[in-house]
Amino acid sequence: MYFLTDISSFSSFCGNSDVFVGFNHTGFDNIFLEEYMVFPHSLDIMLVHNALKGERGGNLKEIAPDYGIITDETQVHQSSYDVYLTRSVLNSMLEMSTVRMVRLKE
Repeated sequence: MYFLTDISSFSSFCGNSDVFVGFNHTGFDNIFLEEYMVFPHSLDIMLVHNALKGERGGNLKEIAPDYGIITDETQVHQSSYDVYLTRSVLNSMLEMSTVRMVRLKE
């Protein structure tokens, strides 16, 4: 309902990004976005989480604690907070993989 009125502000938010990082965007958001925006690369952190943990599905609120992130129940599902959670989970994933790579080299 609000998508068509929000697409211009979302496009401005994304700028000229080459990579789109989202949570469950391949199964949901891309249905809407593909008609209006194209990103050369994308990363769905829900899929990364599922691969790392051997799980299926889930939502940001459920997986955030796996990465040391405490969620604010009053903010969940608000766009700017979901962006914050997505970024926080991604950063934690990157830190964890860096630690793993360093340990593998030792």
